[in-house]
Amino acid sequence: MNIFSENLKKLREGRSQKEFAEFLGISSQQTYANYEKGRIPKNNTLQQIAQRCDVSIDWLLGKESASNTLNYLDKKDYKGAFEAFVKTMPLQEIYKKIHSLLDEAQDGNDDALLAAREAFELIFNQKNERKK
Repeated sequence: MNIFSENLKKLREGRSQKEFAEFLGISSQQTYANYEKGRIPKNNTLQQIAQRCDVSIDWLLGKESASNTLNYLDKKDYKGAFEAFVKTMPLQEIYKKIHSLLDEAQDGNDDALLAAREAFELIFNQKNERKK
């Protein structure tokens, strides 16, 4: 399995292959399944996946470091961003971002406060899942 396949699975988390293929605009579940098995799609399909998931093609292909994914956390969909990337980011980087969000919250940014809270919940839930 390659990094592209692993990243696709992270983005799909909680959805069936068929549902995710439809979301991405991929013609069939089988075509999508081939991507999870290691086949790299053509450039136009890569662009489509990146755009629909709000990630970069470099991240999809594993050419972008995990710390660069912090940029995605500046968007409004904090929860989606954390869910998609928390597994690829070093814990120290996640805590730095949470600290930054808490600083923003002190300045009156309610979205940042909500994002920090959701990040803590995700980390707590992952920690509990690992114990099982």
